[in-house]
Amino acid sequence: MNNEEFIVKLTEAQSGLYAYIYTMIGDHNKAKDVLQESNLVMWRKLNDFDGLNFEAWSVTICKFQVMAYFRDKKRDKLLLDSDLAEQVSKTAEKEYSFFNRAEPQLLECLATLPEQNQNLIKMKYFEKLKMDQIASRLDRKLSAVKVAIHRIRKTLFNCIEQKLKIGDS
Repeated sequence: MNNEEFIVKLTEAQSGLYAYIYTMIGDHNKAKDVLQESNLVMWRKLNDFDGLNFEAWSVTICKFQVMAYFRDKKRDKLLLDSDLAEQVSKTAEKEYSFFNRAEPQLLECLATLPEQNQNLIKMKYFEKLKMDQIASRLDRKLSAVKVAIHRIRKTLFNCIEQKLKIGDS
């Protein structure tokens, strides 16, 4: 794999790898740091990659970087024992796989939403506004915004689930 192909694959994998690491660590900033370190390790080990399964290779590297993160944080009192860490890792790998399968469907489902609902989702998840900020911006009651976002999320979930069922058939 040449450098350009590596960069394309790595870029495509970033959101899923971040989700995997965040599931293991539970802290956004620390997960970003571990992802950056994982990216550096992948770059350094590019020549070791057999070219067959980038997803499995990159998740394995992230898994070892998460383990290194916890090893380096031994002085913290809240540590996972190895069995629990392995269980969390397996769960995170399943979620990573689901995320990679569901992300294209999410984008398709978002595109089918009415513009008003798309704007609510953009404010909440892309602009990362708090519910009260959204309500203020739209001059709507906080409870109405919460209900609307809840309904949109439910609609998106059902849409994704339907698309995944069709794809598995």
